[in-house]
Amino acid sequence: MIKKFLLILLLIISFSSLSAAEIQIIDLHSSKSANEENNTGKDEVILSENTEATTINLDEEDLLTEEVDINELNKNNDSAEINEETILENENIESNLVSNTNILSVPGYWEKSNKLDLDFFFNEVKLSHSEIINNNFIETLTNFSDIPQMYSQSEFDYLRINLLMKLGYKEKVQDFIKNINTYDSYVDFYNFLQLDYYLITNNLTEACSFKNSFQDDYNDKNNFILKVNIFCSFLENKIDEADLLNSLLIELNDKDQIFQNLYDNLKNKSEDTNLQFNNEIEKSSFSLYSAMIRIGNLPFDEKFLEFDPSNLCIPIVLSASTDIALRLKAAHIGYNLGLFDAESLSALYQTVDFTKDELTNWENTLKINTNNPEIIMALLFQNVRIQLLEITKLEALQIFWQFAENNNFEKLAYEVTKNLFISTKPSAELSDYALKLAKAHIANNNFEESEKWILFAKNYTTSSSEYNTEDILNIEFLNNLYQQEINDDFIILLEQNFEKIFLNNGSTNIQNELFKSILSLIIDNNELIDNLKIKKKVFDERLMPSKFLIDSFNSSVDNEKIGEMILIAMVSLNDKTWKTIHPEHLVILLNGFIESNQEKLFRNLLIEIFEDSKII
Repeated sequence: MIKKFLLILLLIISFSSLSAAEIQIIDLHSSKSANEENNTGKDEVILSENTEATTINLDEEDLLTEEVDINELNKNNDSAEINEETILENENIESNLVSNTNILSVPGYWEKSNKLDLDFFFNEVKLSHSEIINNNFIETLTNFSDIPQMYSQSEFDYLRINLLMKLGYKEKVQDFIKNINTYDSYVDFYNFLQLDYYLITNNLTEACSFKNSFQDDYNDKNNFILKVNIFCSFLENKIDEADLLNSLLIELNDKDQIFQNLYDNLKNKSEDTNLQFNNEIEKSSFSLYSAMIRIGNLPFDEKFLEFDPSNLCIPIVLSASTDIALRLKAAHIGYNLGLFDAESLSALYQTVDFTKDELTNWENTLKINTNNPEIIMALLFQNVRIQLLEITKLEALQIFWQFAENNNFEKLAYEVTKNLFISTKPSAELSDYALKLAKAHIANNNFEESEKWILFAKNYTTSSSEYNTEDILNIEFLNNLYQQEINDDFIILLEQNFEKIFLNNGSTNIQNELFKSILSLIIDNNELIDNLKIKKKVFDERLMPSKFLIDSFNSSVDNEKIGEMILIAMVSLNDKTWKTIHPEHLVILLNGFIESNQEKLFRNLLIEIFEDSKII
């Protein structure tokens, strides 16, 4: 009888909430000391939170979307002070979104493919190590192409949304859902994404209103909706109601101890912020946990970042109570995912509180933090900023860039420091830094400046310089590759400088195999290419894709199935890098992109491969 009574009471509460006024969020921290308030200022970050990112789990029944908006840190370069600020999304942007009833399909991506083939490849695909391949595939997936054969529109929309979630591009889901006509076909599934979106973006008023949108027969497998009701009642300061609902949750034998710990912490305003997340975390509740943690100003655990980096990296960065090492790690991940820009990262770097001794003796600090490369990046960045002389600043920059390169932060490092070297002008005393500065400008697409430094290096590099003709030529080649299409002029440049670029650079056997494979597709001069010597061996430990996969890729090229072609390329790459791919496998892929007229994709892949192989 008690259980039935509580269930009836829950229904009454749920229906009454439909007409509830805007939720008043209670202030859990009104008693925070003035000293705490002052100390948090340095850790706060200016962010504008829009509504354009979503997180989802692949299994619909276990689904929880945790959506993170693209947040932007605005930083005054003359100050290390950072303040948090929420900027409302421009209403005009939303009003200009494509109408659901007027979606224009893009021809050529998917309509020539069929369900039997795609189902297999979609099930096998995962993110590759190639950012270029990944980005091109996501572009084909999210464009509104005509649907493949044997799919209904609702099926293909649902499949694409699931695939975006599987691959971790959850920030793309929200915009995609806004522009589909098939929402009602999977209404509870998409409603779940909406609810999680509101929770993960801390839009709690919308979340607490939207929780009533689910159909009466919805299977609340993990009691997620009930937990949201408890949280919302607490936010409305209806503590007795929240406790009653929580009693019902416990009576339902819910095993989610993390929710109970968080709820108790919020109610009691506990000073103990060392929450334990040792239990198996309920996947379908991550967005709710994150909202509760943020409302309580509690520290995030690294498990949140590991589970859903695309949606939770920004809330972790914003959490002043979270350990700075984890915040920095989250920021680096956010940068790689395109959610966190370089200016924001430079601002966060400056919030790390190093002592004068730690900065002055940065080499000792580096040794102590060998397991925290993100902390060292902040340390070396601050070391650059405190330099007063141009020459010492460039010395510090070179150290910063070298560490970044050794830890796969090179792209980030060039962008985050661009304002520190953009005004540096060529002079004789700076000649030893000329090519490093040229490469930094290339990385920031500032080709006018990069060409100035390349020319300067040619004319003023001294005999004591570490650079030689091959170094200069490699940078010049990189500069041209970034700017030019793979046309006749580029090929002539390549042939004229072939020996200096490819033969005199001390390249390894793996590099030579890569170069030989690539150049065979570009240069029609076998005699020249044969100068690249490769090791004699009978077998190769690097695996080739299956005959089925190769035939499917070639068929997609021949039949202009562009989306399927890039999809199969991703499947074939699996966990391979450009250093570990079989050379013949690489030839098949690149030749397919050439034959299908994907010139931009081919050129960008060449840049990625050359940079990954460390030739340039």
